[in-house]
Amino acid sequence: MDDKQKEVLKSRNIEILTGDVDYSQYFTIRQCAEIMDLSMGTVRKRIEKGEIPAKYHDAGEGKARYIISRKDVEVATITKDVVEVPRPITILELVQTFSVAIHEENIALREEQRETNERLDRIEKLLLEQKKSAPQLSFWEKLRSLLNL
Repeated sequence: MDDKQKEVLKSRNIEILTGDVDYSQYFTIRQCAEIMDLSMGTVRKRIEKGEIPAKYHDAGEGKARYIISRKDVEVATITKDVVEVPRPITILELVQTFSVAIHEENIALREEQRETNERLDRIEKLLLEQKKSAPQLSFWEKLRSLLNL
């Protein structure tokens, strides 16, 4: 690792480890991404922003990588996003905010369900039409229609 890389990591408050590391105490970026249901790129970006505390294991040429403490991943899965509140809020305001968010999510889910049902209806109609016309077609015509040729 060159001095420039070391400076970048230090500026991000990322500790650089060398030598042997007990990997049972850490997750790799891939493991962290799977646990947190994020992409590996998002995990890297959050590490670089300091949102996910990580260490950098310099294990030699081509083997260096970020590692994240198991404790930090557990904490991060509990609090995925933190929203800064400009003023103190009451429990009632918090409950109302959650109620609105849940209501909006339910509306979106119902819309998705409606669209899915419409697609299923269209597929059923197409299958019925195909079934009605199928006995009149030869094997090759059926194959052509399936392949849309």
